[in-house]
Amino acid sequence: MQPLRIASYLLLFLVVNAFIWWGVNSHHESLKQSELDSFSALELTHVRDIARATEAWITHRPGGRSFEEALQEAMKLIITPLKLEQRGNTWIYLNGRSIQDTRPDFPESYRGKNIKQIFDLQRRAGADHYDSLVKGVLQGNEDSDWFVWSQNGGRELAAWTSIKIDQQILTIGTSSPEAAILSATGLEQELERDVILGVLQSGLTLVLVMILFYAHQTSLRHIRELQGEIGDRALVETALRESEERYRRLFSENKAVQLIFDSATGDILDANEAAIDYYGYPLEQIRTMSFDKLNADSKAMVHNEVISAKEEERPYYLFRHRLVTGEARDVEMYTTPLRIKGNNVLYAIIHDITERRQMEEEIKRLGNFDVLTGLPNRAMLFDRMHMSIEQAKRHHQHLAVLFFDLDGFKAVNDTHGHIAGDRLLREAGRRLLNCIRKSDTAARFGGDEFVVLLTDVNEDDAVVSAIEKIQETLRQPFELEHARAHIGSSVGVSFFPHNGETADQLLHAADSAMYKVKQEGKNGYRFA
Repeated sequence: MQPLRIASYLLLFLVVNAFIWWGVNSHHESLKQSELDSFSALELTHVRDIARATEAWITHRPGGRSFEEALQEAMKLIITPLKLEQRGNTWIYLNGRSIQDTRPDFPESYRGKNIKQIFDLQRRAGADHYDSLVKGVLQGNEDSDWFVWSQNGGRELAAWTSIKIDQQILTIGTSSPEAAILSATGLEQELERDVILGVLQSGLTLVLVMILFYAHQTSLRHIRELQGEIGDRALVETALRESEERYRRLFSENKAVQLIFDSATGDILDANEAAIDYYGYPLEQIRTMSFDKLNADSKAMVHNEVISAKEEERPYYLFRHRLVTGEARDVEMYTTPLRIKGNNVLYAIIHDITERRQMEEEIKRLGNFDVLTGLPNRAMLFDRMHMSIEQAKRHHQHLAVLFFDLDGFKAVNDTHGHIAGDRLLREAGRRLLNCIRKSDTAARFGGDEFVVLLTDVNEDDAVVSAIEKIQETLRQPFELEHARAHIGSSVGVSFFPHNGETADQLLHAADSAMYKVKQEGKNGYRFA
């Protein structure tokens, strides 16, 4: 029976250990995919903005230039200044054929080949999704859910946008090595912590299985010894105390924050040294506290999180714990039910994820707000315009779109430098916000162009009043580092639904009206 009993405990350890490392690996893959999805979304937004700016430039063709001349100007004025060609590998194709494969860093194996030939090479390298992509690129659409194979870097995530201009298909895309994306996010430290946690959990599982096995063996021996000699009871009790002491050392000296709760009342029964250092309470005080005392969230929020974790089948909970200093920190808590001295308890391992949460919020913010001015960027502007248009349709309201271009900004930038120019743009954005209602939106469209969305406007006079107020505040002098600058503004105005029923139509109408103001002498406004 002894070999069979040992095999059963060994099997128990292997099963629990496999579950632990399956969880660690699943968490790894989830974190990696989250980082890759965020990067892909940002890259697609960047490529889409460049493609739209290029489309607008070529469509307008300032000075009656030909398509080819306008495309070359767009390459020089839009694509290159935005440093598209420094974001990993760059793909710029016209009607399926590259127009920038003379760059020294362009892959030699793709030089001189059209996009279908390159996709055929990729298929032979192991990718299986290029047939549909060829059709998508040649018909004019966009995507970020695909990849290419690089001989040196392996798999590369890519984002592209194809647009139709005068029956011409212009494709702009980027691809970046997956390994470089993951190494640049600081994800490696998170993965290392997960591995350390897995090792600790495996070690704890091994110790617990050993304790169970040892206790079982001791109990059998104790029964046999009681039949022969009652005096041997002291030896059994000593062995049990030693086992308990080994468990105590494993718990107390562990570097991970660990707590033991009463599963019925939520009272904290014990805490290790790492928990005492983390929360800042002495052990005597923390043993008098409950789980609710540590939580910075309301009971309703905690209850909802417990339900969400069960529905999503997550092995952890996401809470906010408050330290002795009053600071609230985001934590990830794993719990395991145990039975200690006849009591049902919860053994909890707690990880601080505040920095990770902050990084995720920052990535989300960068995707929606302009880095320089803090105003909504072009992507968020389109989202707000779509929502405002739908609301205006339901309530039969009118919207106004004001397209601003700062007159004289280039001279300030050339004379005083880019730092002064950036300072002027930040101040201009702040002044715009001070001139509009909370229900309105001020966004940076690009360069020295801003867009203001006025909601629920019923009279032209109200729009004119808003324009004059903004133009007046923009005419006030700007205090730069060592100089004072004066600028003006040219404004084009379009109305929903009179000038269009989509965001693209309204922006195009306002942009065209603004260019007419520029041609007529600047520093004024004009309705579309």
